[in-house]
Formats: sequence, structure tokens, C-alpha cells
Amino acid sequence: MDIQLVKNKCKNNIITRQFLLGLGASDQSLKTWVKKGQIERVSRGIYRFVEDVPEDEIFDQMYREATKITGSKSAVCLLSALEYY
Repeated sequence: MDIQLVKNKCKNNIITRQFLLGLGASDQSLKTWVKKGQIERVSRGIYRFVEDVPEDEIFDQMYREATKITGSKSAVCLLSALEYY
């Protein structure tokens, strides 16, 4: 399966393993895409597309994604704060 086909079917940057498998991707495809740097593993079973985005926008995106995943407002703290600032 081609990564571009997956991108075309996704509405946002965050994708789950179950969604990818439902599209017909295999676990081997996931490993290959991660190895090539096309997707990034955010958490167990959660991935995001890797894009060329300015660093400050990446942190804003990470905040929005964390809020989506947790279902509540998120905060930048500890190591993530050090990396942000």
C-alpha cells in the first residue's frame, strides 16, 4: 500500500494502527513507513504523518494532538517545556 493513498483518506495528521489496518495496510507497511520517516509513532497504536513544518508550528500541533487524544485540555510541562523553550 502506498503512503500517499493513506494520506488522501485521512482527515487529519493523527492516525491509529486500527485505521491503517482497516485501509488494508500491514504491520510491515507501518514499520517501513516509520523507518523511512514518512510517519512517526506518537504512542502505542497512534501515529502521525511527518511533514516539513516549522518547529514552532510542530509544538502547537503537538498540543492540539495531545488535547484530541486525552479529550481534555493539555499542558506543556517538564521535559516538553524544556524542549519548547
